[in-house]
Amino acid sequence: MATVDQVMEKAGSTEPQRTIEAIREAFVEMALQDKRGAGVAFEDIIDGQRQYPIPAQVVGIVSVSVFDTEESSELISGTEDRYFDTGTTNWTDTDFASFGTGSDLSVTNDAANQSCYLNQDDIVTVGERYRLRSTSTITSGTFELQTKDNSHKLGYFVQGTDNVIEFTAPETSEIKIVGISSAGTADFDSFSIRQRGIDKYRRAGRMVGQMGVRWGDHEAKGD
Repeated sequence: MATVDQVMEKAGSTEPQRTIEAIREAFVEMALQDKRGAGVAFEDIIDGQRQYPIPAQVVGIVSVSVFDTEESSELISGTEDRYFDTGTTNWTDTDFASFGTGSDLSVTNDAANQSCYLNQDDIVTVGERYRLRSTSTITSGTFELQTKDNSHKLGYFVQGTDNVIEFTAPETSEIKIVGISSAGTADFDSFSIRQRGIDKYRRAGRMVGQMGVRWGDHEAKGD
């Protein structure tokens, strides 16, 4: 087994970082000599936890990646379609009994499946994950978020502020609000739609810690 002085001599420097790199290369060379193949280990990411165990048999780390749940930028292009503060909006009535966009999106249905839609082409894309937030005042009835083209169900609106509907888009389409009960009245405001997890995995920028305590080389095995 090489001494620290021998490693420094091989590295050609006493600089700690270069010495560490030389040690890392030595570990990888030992793994290759021992005919070990490269592998991938998975750890479940736990909310609030910053440290995770490294498998004891590890002799070298190439990279560490974590699942990325970052959201995209806002997908509703006009603030008037989110907050209804200009009097002009792309929310379009289909057949609600009453429909208004003066200070919020106010709708009433007197039969099941009356609706309005956001006239923004293909705001959701098939197979992608989304999070819709809104403030809803449901006076009566039941209201649902659907795709406009084929009326796929995406989730229900509930009473309160900062409500969330998360879904995976079943088609590329616009979206609509549907009164699915026989009658109902509701007001909606503060809409936001963002895509979830745009990059499936993101490489960790920094790793801190030590390798596993068990590792093998030819000397330890008596070769």
